[in-house]
Amino acid sequence: MTDKNNKTENTFSKKIGKTNYKVTVHFSKTSNETIIDKINRLIQKECEDMSYKKYK
Repeated sequence: MTDKNNKTENTFSKKIGKTNYKVTVHFSKTSNETIIDKINRLIQKECEDMSYKKYK
């Protein structure tokens, strides 16, 4: 079930360097991970991927 008004409120854009990120946020009621934990994990994974591509 998706509510367009609710989805609009939970979407934001962020430009980091030359990359534009469009983020839609939703929350799991059963998750033990905070939003800060999740963002840090995603950034770390992206940096690892970039490092891997650089040295491949």
